[in-house]
Amino acid sequence: MITLQDLGNLGEILGAVGVVVSLLYLAIQIRQNTRSVRASTYQAFSESFGDFRNLLIGNERLGAIWLKGLHSRSELPDPERAVFDVLLMNFLRGVEVSFYQEANGLLDERFYRGWVDEALNIWRLPGPRDWWLENAQFFNPEFRAVWESRLRSDPS
Repeated sequence: MITLQDLGNLGEILGAVGVVVSLLYLAIQIRQNTRSVRASTYQAFSESFGDFRNLLIGNERLGAIWLKGLHSRSELPDPERAVFDVLLMNFLRGVEVSFYQEANGLLDERFYRGWVDEALNIWRLPGPRDWWLENAQFFNPEFRAVWESRLRSDPS
């Protein structure tokens, strides 16, 4: 014969099983959500830099200023230098955002590494290095330290 205590123990066991099942379900949902957030972050990041590249390709004047500025920012006339500076600020803000996204686990490290390598190729040119000397203070110190370390270790 089943006693009231036996039913209580059975209820506790069923309750514990229910908690475990709920926790497993929650863990699966969190994992799926994390994947979704990472995919969305990657997509947004890719679109942002695709838009930047399309801007340079689609606007002959901006593309020419970008190319001239990369090779010799100091030789640009003041109005073109101002445009180049804005373009470079936008570019490096994207690099900074990717730094924080990767640091917070929202951007796959393999993707981030490829992007940093591409950005460093641009920074090998004299125009961006010249710009950085004047504008580094506008970036977060943590990012600035990491970026400057990468610039120092860059084999240019």
